Parts: sequence; structure tokens; C-alpha cells
Amino acid sequence: MDSIPSSDQAARTYQSLRTEYWERVASGSVRSRGWGRHYHRRLSEVYRFLIPPGSRVLELGCGRGGLLASVKPSKGVGVDFSPAMVERARREHPELNFILADVHALEPCGKFDFVILSDLLSELWDIQTVLGRVQEVCEPHTRIILNFYSRVWEPPLAVAQRWGFATPLLRGNWLTTSDVANLLNLGDFEVIRG
Repeated sequence: MDSIPSSDQAARTYQSLRTEYWERVASGSVRSRGWGRHYHRRLSEVYRFLIPPGSRVLELGCGRGGLLASVKPSKGVGVDFSPAMVERARREHPELNFILADVHALEPCGKFDFVILSDLLSELWDIQTVLGRVQEVCEPHTRIILNFYSRVWEPPLAVAQRWGFATPLLRGNWLTTSDVANLLNLGDFEVIRG
């Protein structure tokens, strides 16, 4: 009789599937027709508006580091669990520091003015654990800026992925704004909406 996997085994399997997927994305074997470029360009504009140049910035789930580089930090640290993504980020943005790590087990790496969680929450096995890790790199003035997919986008995103206009994603957490606000409140963060 098969045993039911323990929570640790399930988490490892979940993370392993995601690491394999993002390694394929980094290598270029998972492709789209490029609508994502427009999305990422718009994200960079929004984040540059919110984060003054010269700030100390940590980005969790940094991928190739483009968003982090776009905000022009004085101290920029990106963390990602995909070795290929971290290698590309280091090559493309040598002025920044990139760490290969799972954000669930993030070690304190200094204090930051801003922490970016861009499209990361839907990928996480345990959001509350990650928010606890984020708390360790914050000072009283630190701002956490995050964006995540709204469930409203699930049907159009599925169509765009099917037609090759959006990068296919693994199934993840679909969170409402209220869900995220509650998770942040549980983590002792003050929620500010702009």
C-alpha cells in the first residue's frame, strides 16, 4: 500500500517541479510569442515609480533580475531557486548580487528599504513562512511591494497560454486581495493600498 506523502515530502515535490519548470524557462525551452515583454515593461515602470533610485532593494523570486535592475538600487539583492535563472541574472546584471536559494529558507542578508515580491505569491508552497522570512530583513520604514495575478485573469490567461501568447505557468495559488491582506496582517505587516 502506498503511503501518503508527509508535508515535507509534498513540499519538496512541489518545489522540485517548480525548479524544473523555471530551469526550462531559463533555457528557452518554454516559450511564448512575447506578450510578456509588455507586461514586464509595465511592471518596471510601476516599480520605478514606487521605488526611488539608490534604495536598498531585495527581490524574492527575481528570475533574470530585470525588474530589480530597473529600479536602480544602491544595494540590489535578488534571490531565486533556479540555478539557470540566477546564472543569467549574474551575467546580465553584474552590478547586483544574486543568491541561489529557496525563499522558504531565506537567510537574513541585510536590511532593505524595499522588498519586491513580483508574481511570487502564487508560486509559494507556504506564503506565511516566506512572509516571516521577509520580516527578518525589514526595518520599520521598509516597504514590501507585491503584485500577483487576480483570479479574474485566469480565463484570459489560459486562452493566451493555449495560443502561445503567454508563457504557460504551473498551477499555483489564486489569491484575492483580501487573502493577501489577511496573510500580511497575520505576519504583522501594515497594509497600505495606493
